[in-house]
Amino acid sequence: MIQLDWDNIGYETAARRICAILACNQVSSLELRGSPSVDGFHVYIEKSPEDVGLAQFLLRRKWHDDGRRILGDVLSPKANYRDVMFVYKSSPLGHLGETPIVKYQRVGHSNKWRIWCLSTKNQLPTLLQDLPWLQESLKDSSLTADSQSLKS
Repeated sequence: MIQLDWDNIGYETAARRICAILACNQVSSLELRGSPSVDGFHVYIEKSPEDVGLAQFLLRRKWHDDGRRILGDVLSPKANYRDVMFVYKSSPLGHLGETPIVKYQRVGHSNKWRIWCLSTKNQLPTLLQDLPWLQESLKDSSLTADSQSLKS
């Protein structure tokens, strides 16, 4: 699994990045969650075959992972390598956690995707369907979406 941390970005930028990741034929699923600091997103990508070492670092860089996380992982000894992602944040109001937003799952080996809206509070799934440039890029790359909704 590849984990990405996107800080200080909005829904439209996240939508563009998601579209680029879904265009990779080896990606089998992608889950987007709001970060606990409420200023970005955490992305969990399942891919086969699973990349390790340098190939994984290159993909994380290509897919805009937080540069500080990549640098820390590259400089850490191999035995201590940990793809650290903080899923909780403490505040005076208590512990804040990740907010599930949307999950994409590839249908078989095709270019069709099932989309589960994991939270009704977020605008991203609607935004992904409403942006004209995104519809064009989905059409050009022959990606299609089969939308489904999950009750959380």
